[in-house]
Amino acid sequence: MKKILAVDDTDIILELIKQHLEKDGYEVHTSNTADKAMQMILDDDYDLVLLDIVMPEKSGIDVLKFIRKNDRNKATPVIMLSAREDMNSIRECLVNGAIDYMTKPFNIVSVKQRIADVFNGAL
Repeated sequence: MKKILAVDDTDIILELIKQHLEKDGYEVHTSNTADKAMQMILDDDYDLVLLDIVMPEKSGIDVLKFIRKNDRNKATPVIMLSAREDMNSIRECLVNGAIDYMTKPFNIVSVKQRIADVFNGAL
């Protein structure tokens, strides 16, 4: 079973992601803060991370950089989910190692397809 970490400061979004992905057979862990997410990444291995950018205290880009600097997790695929649509935010995420960037509000079917693409080697 593939293990996914979803990180977003909005609990409703985390619950939506968790419910839909668990129906598809994924094990889904959630975090509503960057600090908690970074601790979870240190404590466990994930097959994929879904990561929001705008969060209090630390941004999702900080978490992304943390993942890429950590030898244990540096190859973990990260998909950014953000309300930011500006090219600088998208570029910064991709330059720092995100494999994809989806804007909010997102279509859960599209998110599920991107995840399937990652696990099938298409992304």
